[in-house]
Amino acid sequence: MILKPTTTDTKLEGEVTKVRQAIARIKQIYLPEDLRRRVLYDLNAQIANTTTRQFIQEVRQVVAKPALPIK
Repeated sequence: MILKPTTTDTKLEGEVTKVRQAIARIKQIYLPEDLRRRVLYDLNAQIANTTTRQFIQEVRQVVAKPALPIK
C-alpha cells in the first residue's frame, strides 16, 4: 500500500491525486492489454476505487494461470 494509515487528510488528497494522474498517464501510453489491466487494477486499488467485480475477475485470472515451475 502506498499510503500510511496515519496520513493526514491533506497529504492523503495529494497522494490520491498523484495516483489518479498515474492512471491517466497509463491510459495514454502503449502497454500490452494484460499488463495495462493489472497496473490499472493495482492503481485503482490504491485509492479504493476497485469494484468487487474487478477484484473477482483479477482473482480468477491469477488462479487460472499455472504456477511457475520450481527449478
